[in-house]
Amino acid sequence: MKATIYEINHDIQGYKKTIVDFLEDTVRNFGSQIALIAEGKTITYGNLLDAVTAVASILRRDFQIKKGERVVLLMFNSIEFVIVYYSLMWIGAVAVPLNWRLSHHELQSLITECEPALSVVDAKLWQERREFFKSHLGHKIFVVERKQAFQDVVRSVRRREPREDIRPDDPAVIMFTAGTTGSPKGAVLTHWNIAYTSQNIRFMPGFKYLVFSPNFHATGLNASLNTCVANAGTAVLMERFRTTEALRLIHEEKVQYLAGVPTAIKMMLEWRDVNHFDLTSVQYLSIGGAPVTEEFVDLCSNKLPGVVLMQAYGLTETSAKIIVRDCAKVKKPMCLGFPLPKMQVKIIDEKGFEVPLGEIGEIAVKGPAVMKQYWNRPRETELAIKDGWFHTGDLGKIDSDGYVYLAGRKKELIIRGGENIYPLEVENAIVEHPAVLECAVVGKPDPLYGEEIVAFVVLKANRHVEKEEIKEFCRERLADYKVPREVIFVSELPKNTLGKVLKAELLKMGSE
Repeated sequence: MKATIYEINHDIQGYKKTIVDFLEDTVRNFGSQIALIAEGKTITYGNLLDAVTAVASILRRDFQIKKGERVVLLMFNSIEFVIVYYSLMWIGAVAVPLNWRLSHHELQSLITECEPALSVVDAKLWQERREFFKSHLGHKIFVVERKQAFQDVVRSVRRREPREDIRPDDPAVIMFTAGTTGSPKGAVLTHWNIAYTSQNIRFMPGFKYLVFSPNFHATGLNASLNTCVANAGTAVLMERFRTTEALRLIHEEKVQYLAGVPTAIKMMLEWRDVNHFDLTSVQYLSIGGAPVTEEFVDLCSNKLPGVVLMQAYGLTETSAKIIVRDCAKVKKPMCLGFPLPKMQVKIIDEKGFEVPLGEIGEIAVKGPAVMKQYWNRPRETELAIKDGWFHTGDLGKIDSDGYVYLAGRKKELIIRGGENIYPLEVENAIVEHPAVLECAVVGKPDPLYGEEIVAFVVLKANRHVEKEEIKEFCRERLADYKVPREVIFVSELPKNTLGKVLKAELLKMGSE
């Protein structure tokens, strides 16, 4: 069973071309199946579509939302969020899920940029930030109550809204990038972008998916929720990630599918009471946001025996996964895997020319997952997408078998005394040390060499090593010019909500 739970879907012609298409198809074939589970409540696919068409009517009738208009979503993962999101898809509006953890200033900046016609706000968030919303949103607000109150609103709608005429290239979602190297940009994802991403790997109907990644990230919205609905699964929704709650839900609901960053998975599998929970139901684990290390593979093999561990590479601008590797079938260190159907990958130099096989350059991708544009950023769009090729900003290479490897971020490349040093290579060497939990490497300005290497290291609990021991460990594995000049021990690495390390923050720390 576990060896055949998924298959790469090469039948592109058979894909549903819009989000609404695959929602309707699932309802048509699995209407009585449980679609969503949250806070002890369940809803079938048939009832989900009924609620979607009712809320679509409210959005059109009461808020006059038209096709193509942007609607901000400030909501936790919940049944209400799913209903509102698919209601927007139903009427051809553009959903803009925003990170509710952002500061007032950050939220205001994103809201101003996307110029929404409406903001839909979870009642819990409304209570927490009412004054900010009242004074800064500057447009219509729909506060969504939870559970019974929302159900009563849905039942009160007698007219069910017919679906809008939606084309595959119509915008569906604006998803803002994490902004680790600059201000966040709104990636405009079309219906086809998301429909493709949700169907390029096929899963068995009835699979249970734990949706613990937030809905304002591609992993939560596309790799989890939309993938679940497109494959007629059951989504177990977590309002926000908490380790013990995630373990409890896996145990009680017999969850089979997980998708997230290594940090969250490690928090679960290394939890002190993890053995109190039955995790044997988990059959498929998709990891993105960071390379899968051998240590992580061993951890998963130990705690989740028999699980299909899938390395998934993608960006906000590519809707989610575009390159995957089944870690049991392809055992190549630092390998991202092979492109999914109809996705093309090439490695280019600074001038945009393809480099010889095996050489490191920038990863460029082309195909149905690539975004339409950056919202209201024509110059950035022009720089990022050239002749249909999206320049990822990631460095990598392709081997003779066509497998893609990651070497790091282009902007993070360290040039020391004329030598190119890829931080990821140094980081991978350091995390092999038995006392090291995780680390991050940055380049610090140096008057002699141009840049020097600084390693920020987090040790495992109750472990102690000297800085010189870390350096000596590196000397045994790396060329001398790649060995960090400085090693700084820290209790944790600064990260964004995707679990990605904020290296700009580390540079500030290293300069203090």
